[in-house]
Amino acid sequence: MKKLLSLVLVLCMVLSMSVSVFAEGTAVSVSTADELVAALEAGSDVIFTQDIKIDPANMSNAYGTTGINVKQGQTIDGAGYTLDIKGAGGTWDSGINTTGGTIKNLTVTGSFRGIFINHNSDHSEAVILENVIITGTTYTISCDQGKNQTLTATNCEFYGWTSFAATLGEATFNNCTFGEGNGYAYCRPYAPTSFNNCEFEEEYQVDASRNDENSFTNCTVGGEPLTQESLTALLGGSAENATVKNTEFQYDGYFYEATTANENGIFETGVMFDIYNIPNNAEVKVELYSNDTLLMTKSKKITTGSTSCTFYTNSTSGSWTETPSPWVAWEELMPTRAVLYIDGVKCDVTGVDFTKEEWAAFNGVNAGAPVVEKDDPIIIEKEEEYKSIIASTENGSVSVDDKKVTRGEKVTITVTPNKGYELAALSVMDEEGNERKLTENEDGTFSFRMPEGGVTIEAEFAKIGASTSAPSTEKENPSTGASDFVGAAAALAMVSALGMAALSIKR
Repeated sequence: MKKLLSLVLVLCMVLSMSVSVFAEGTAVSVSTADELVAALEAGSDVIFTQDIKIDPANMSNAYGTTGINVKQGQTIDGAGYTLDIKGAGGTWDSGINTTGGTIKNLTVTGSFRGIFINHNSDHSEAVILENVIITGTTYTISCDQGKNQTLTATNCEFYGWTSFAATLGEATFNNCTFGEGNGYAYCRPYAPTSFNNCEFEEEYQVDASRNDENSFTNCTVGGEPLTQESLTALLGGSAENATVKNTEFQYDGYFYEATTANENGIFETGVMFDIYNIPNNAEVKVELYSNDTLLMTKSKKITTGSTSCTFYTNSTSGSWTETPSPWVAWEELMPTRAVLYIDGVKCDVTGVDFTKEEWAAFNGVNAGAPVVEKDDPIIIEKEEEYKSIIASTENGSVSVDDKKVTRGEKVTITVTPNKGYELAALSVMDEEGNERKLTENEDGTFSFRMPEGGVTIEAEFAKIGASTSAPSTEKENPSTGASDFVGAAAALAMVSALGMAALSIKR
């Protein structure tokens, strides 16, 4: 009995310490304008629990009025809610004035400028936007006094006039949508800017004349792929300062039969790919895998529009940079796929289709032995991308790190309960109604591999303390490799006794 009481005491101490640490690292939940302003002025991260309206805005961004100031690099998590700023309709007024930090899962509306990027003598750092929608403003993003802190926006939507000064440093937009708002459908970047997988509404225009470095990779205008030829219409004039880097490549991949033997009388094994439609002077990298094992990487700057890339197992290719050099092939490490990158952007994944017997015939045979040939090339087009559809939820929000991914790629899910609620169930269903396996990550997110056809994600949130389900997930003990399910159940029973609710995940 004494041992049991001692164990309970130790568990209580550990839980007390854990709860304390958790509290220190948790964002402050805010539901009113006063709570939001007070938490940010105190330097805290914040998370919304409902829509917040500031009426009227009465803070300063050094140029005009602003709804809120972010001066210490904090994170604002809107949790899918809206920040509506009233009384900030002047030319230099803004909804959010920031000197750096992260803004995510938030809709900003009502002010003349949505997000105003600034700096002060005490603070200046990168501005990161994730799943942000700016609508009902004249300017979406603006920056007149940056300090080269850079801007990165991912999975965002900007409706109106988007413009930023060269003092921002550079800007990158990934999977973003640009459209009309308050009569404007315009972007004027004075800083070097990259648009990757972005969608521009028809009639939208980008003024690329204000800086020398503007790139558009895999972008569309009015639903049609942007090309170097159609770029002039998007820019409303000269395309001299902009380039299009479309990566809708086609592979012509086939097996390569060496015609000579090396000094040991062994045929060299090779896998060869032809790559077309490459932008001039692009950096090309090809990775060859055996399932998840990287066998070899080859990279090269291509001056013309096409190239051939051959992976030899027992010799090097002088014009390509290879790691390792050469790759030594073994029967149990058959190549299964190749991944193509153009200027650092992942463009395509192609399968390598042959059997162990065919590979063995290539690998390490005497010069006189028969060699397997592939008569027909494998024509593989760019792999189709699939969407994650998030079902409507109450009392919390769900977001994913990528809107569109190819089959087999990892997707990370972030769930954010509203104040007073917790996650009760989470499921991912493919288009045939089959439930996909979920992995719970250490940072509290969940992940899965995208199947063919896309998925639907559903989450249920319950009031804290209302959940009675026992946990249905097991975690491996890293020190023993054994399941901790029984021990976890006991520990959760102790936690429940202390008033902390258990989490139930539907698999």
